[in-house]
Amino acid sequence: MSLIRSELLLDLGEVNMGDPETVLFFVNYTVKHFPAEHYMLVFWDHGNAWRSKQEGMSIKGVCWDWTNNNDYLTQQELRYIFEKLKSMGIHIDIVGFDACLMQMIEVAYDFIGYADIVVASEEYEPLDGWAYDGFLIPLVTNPDMTPQELASTIVKAYGEFYTNVGLTWTTLSAIDLNKLPNVVSALNKMARALTLEVNFYPKNATTIQSLRDKSEKFCEGEFIDLWHFAELINSTPGFVNDPRPFASELILALNETVIASYAGSDHPNAHGLAIYFPPTVDWYLEERYWYFLQTQLPLQTWWGLFLDFYFKTMTPTEHLWLKVVTPPIITPGKVVTAFILIGFGKSKIFADYLDVYLVHPNGSKTPLEAIGIEPELYMVSFTILEDHKYDTCSILVDAYYWFLGLSDVSALTISKELALIPSIEENVGNITKELGSIAKGLENIATSIDDLIKMMKTLEPVIIEVKNNTVKMLTELGTMDAKLDTIKDLVGKLGTTIIDVEKSIKEDILVLKTDIGELKATLSALEPKIKSIDERTATIETKLEN
Repeated sequence: MSLIRSELLLDLGEVNMGDPETVLFFVNYTVKHFPAEHYMLVFWDHGNAWRSKQEGMSIKGVCWDWTNNNDYLTQQELRYIFEKLKSMGIHIDIVGFDACLMQMIEVAYDFIGYADIVVASEEYEPLDGWAYDGFLIPLVTNPDMTPQELASTIVKAYGEFYTNVGLTWTTLSAIDLNKLPNVVSALNKMARALTLEVNFYPKNATTIQSLRDKSEKFCEGEFIDLWHFAELINSTPGFVNDPRPFASELILALNETVIASYAGSDHPNAHGLAIYFPPTVDWYLEERYWYFLQTQLPLQTWWGLFLDFYFKTMTPTEHLWLKVVTPPIITPGKVVTAFILIGFGKSKIFADYLDVYLVHPNGSKTPLEAIGIEPELYMVSFTILEDHKYDTCSILVDAYYWFLGLSDVSALTISKELALIPSIEENVGNITKELGSIAKGLENIATSIDDLIKMMKTLEPVIIEVKNNTVKMLTELGTMDAKLDTIKDLVGKLGTTIIDVEKSIKEDILVLKTDIGELKATLSALEPKIKSIDERTATIETKLEN
C-alpha cells in the first residue's frame, strides 16, 4: 500500500458529511484556493434518491455519516446547497453522484439553473463505485476536455469496468440539465392526458398499470425508466384522452437530453433517467406526503396529479389512522392542551386538511387551530370560559389525506369544583411534611426489644415467648418469667441474629426464628422505625426485619 505524501492543507477533525454546511465550506474553500475554469462536485457514499428521514419507510437521500447519528443529505438539503452556491457566485459544471439510485428526474429537476450536467445511476451502484482512474487519467492527459466530454468519459469508464468484471445489473448516465426543461414540458403534457384519462375513465387505469409493470424498474420496483414508460404509452392505442403524441415528444426530448448512458444486460430498457411510480396504492399513500414534501417536480407539473388520480382508482389495504388525546377532566378558565396523532399505514404524515372543533352539548361548534409539531403530531390549545353552562364538551377532528377521510372525537368533563381544590403540588407538600413529623416521632419509640436482646447474652437463654411486655425464657437457671423493664437492668448483650420470620401473624404475635431458637413477640415490641416514605406507602424498619 502506497502512502499519501501530498501536503496536508487543513485538519478539520471530525465533520458531519450529512450537513449541508460541510459541503458549502468544502466547495467555497476549493474555489477560493484552487480556481479553475470548470468544476465537478461529486457526492460519494450511499444514495437512495429523494425520500426523507423517518421511521417506517425506506429512507432515501445521499451521503450517510455513520459517526454523526447517521445524518445524511435529503433532496431538500441538496437543493439548499445549490441555491447557496449560486448566491455565492459559484457555478458547478457537473454534479456527480457516486451513489445508488440518484439519476431521477425528481432529483435532476432541482438542479436546473444551478449546474449543467448530472452524472448518476438509475440503479444501485456496486461498492467499488465509479472507475476514477478510467476518466481521471484521460482528463490529466487532456485537461481541455469540455464538461460534456468528461461526463461521457465517466460513463464510458464505468461501463467498461463493470462489463469486464461481469456485473450485468449496473447503470450510469449523464444528462444535460440545460435541455431537461424540454423533458419536463413533454412529461407535463403526457401526465395531464393520463390524469384526465384515469379521472373520467377510471377503468383505463388498469391499462396504465400494465404498462407501468412492463417498464424497466430499479430499486425495489418503485422507480421506472421514463423513456421506456413513454415508449410503451406511445405504442398503446385505445386511450380517450390520447397521451401518445406527448409520449412521442417526451422520447425525443429524452434522446436530446441524455448525453451518455450505460446499462448492463439486466436492464436492456434503461435509457438514462428514472421517475417515481410505485406499484401499489398502499406504497404510494405511505410515501405520498414525503414525496410532495421533498421534491418540487410533482407539485409543479401534472405528474403529482396523475399519481393522485391514478391511485384513487384503487382501494388501499392499509388504513388512515387518527387519534385525539385530551385530558379527561378540564377546569374552566385554564388553558387545555390536546394532541392529535395521524398517519397512514406505517408512515407518519401531516394531513392534507385538518379541521378541529370544540363541540358544545347543544351541537354548536367552535373552530380550533391545530399546530403541526412534526409529521404525525398536532397540538391544539383552548380555554373553557368560567361562566360556561355545561358540564361536558368534546373535541372533534376531521382529517383528510387525498381521497381518504377520518374523524375522531374525545369527550371532556368540565368541573368547576376542580378549581376549588388546592393544587396537587401543595397537597403533596403538606402530606410530606406531616409524614415527616410522624417519622420523627416513631424514631423516638422506646427500644425495649433492643435492651432485652442486649441483656440476654450473659444468661445464654432460649427465648420461649415475648408477650404483653413479659419475657418467658429458658436459661441455665431454668424457666424464667420477667418484665422487660426488670430484665434490661440486669442483663448485658445477646449476640443473636434473626434468621427468618414466619409469614403468618396471629393475634398480634410474630414468630421469629433466631440462631438461638424461636422467639415470639408482639408487634408493639418490634420498635418500628420509618425507613422511607413513597407516595402512600411507608417502609418501616425494626430491629428484626424490614
